[in-house]
Amino acid sequence: MKPNPTQEPQPVIHDPILNITFPYNLTNPETIPTIDPDPVLFPIPLANLTNATAEALVNAASAEIRRIISANNSGLASSCAKCIAALGVGQLVAQMAPAHLPDAMVSLCQATGFASNASCLTTYRASSFGATWTQILAKADVSGIDGQWICTRLSASFCAAPNVTSYKSVVFPKPKPAKPFVAARSGKRVKVLHLSDFHLGKRLNKMPGWCR
Repeated sequence: MKPNPTQEPQPVIHDPILNITFPYNLTNPETIPTIDPDPVLFPIPLANLTNATAEALVNAASAEIRRIISANNSGLASSCAKCIAALGVGQLVAQMAPAHLPDAMVSLCQATGFASNASCLTTYRASSFGATWTQILAKADVSGIDGQWICTRLSASFCAAPNVTSYKSVVFPKPKPAKPFVAARSGKRVKVLHLSDFHLGKRLNKMPGWCR
C-alpha cells in the first residue's frame, strides 16, 4: 500500500522500567484537542459593580486614555509619561471590572490602529492574552518600575528600559545550616520526572495603542 504523505506519524511510547506501552489514544493525532479547555481566570474585582456600571466605567476609562494619548495633550509631553498614565487608567478597570477589560483592549487597539483588527482580536480577547494582561495590570506597580517595563515591552519608543537594581547583599530568613541535611537512603528505586526550562506563562504581546 502506498503511504499517505499527509498522514501524521503515530509514535509508540514505552516505559522500559515498568515495561508498559502506553495506550494508542494517548498519542493519536486524530484525538488531540483543538480547543484550549483551560478556564479564563480574572482577578477578583474590588467592588461588586452592576453590568451597567462596569460598562460606564469602561467607556469613561477608554475616553480618558484617548485624551491622555492625544497628540494635543501638552500636559504629558513624553510618550513614556503618556504610557504610564494610560496604564494607571487601565489598572482601575482591571481592578474594578476585570472581566470587561479584554473587550475594551480589543476595541482600543482597533480604534487607535495599534495593530490590525484581526491581530487585536486574536491577541487581546479574554481567551487569548487579554485575561493575562488583566491580571498583570491589576497587580503591577504601574507608576513605578513595573509600568516602565510594561511600556518598554509595548514599544521601545514609549519608555527606555529601566536600570536593573543592583543588590550588594541578600538577606535570607534564617542562617545557612552548618551541616546540610542529607536524607537517609531507602534502597528503593523511584521514578523522577525532570522538566527543564518549562514555561507555563503565555507570551505577552503588544497591548493596545494606549501611548500614541
